[in-house]
Amino acid sequence: GSSRQDAARGPMSPLFLLAAGAAGSLGYLLVTGQKPVIGNHGLMLVANAGNGQFLRPDVAEAFKQMAAAAAQDGTVLRARSGFRSLVEQAELYAKWKAGLYDVPAVAAPGKSNHGNGTAVEVAGASGRRITYGSPEFHWLTAYAAAYGFGWTEGRKVNEPWHWVYEA
Repeated sequence: GSSRQDAARGPMSPLFLLAAGAAGSLGYLLVTGQKPVIGNHGLMLVANAGNGQFLRPDVAEAFKQMAAAAAQDGTVLRARSGFRSLVEQAELYAKWKAGLYDVPAVAAPGKSNHGNGTAVEVAGASGRRITYGSPEFHWLTAYAAAYGFGWTEGRKVNEPWHWVYEA
């Protein structure tokens, strides 16, 4: 093969580095339960908050503790959407601007608390976002603050499912 083909497959090729980065990230996740991601302000770690959603490690732990307490009261809380990369946020923002995403508001890329790993969209047992008047919403308004979560931002944008870790 040509030296150009060898360089494309060598240890410094973009494809090799991408594969090594993905494998390293997976290994780190398997060993520590956390994975490195690029957030609003650069490299950060996130951890599984349940339901395949990731949040900043301290936020993920607080959410899991809150969900466990809610379960003891007979209320199911699930993370429906947690951390979003800048690319994911940009895609969601573009869909919302085009009228293809039916929510009251979507923050511009770099402005969302999802990009900091501190915001979570909460779902109930059905997997759908919680609504005003739902048992999950009532439970959260009564007890979420004890776990560090607030609804200030969700209230401003009329989203009963949007909760932010404020501790």
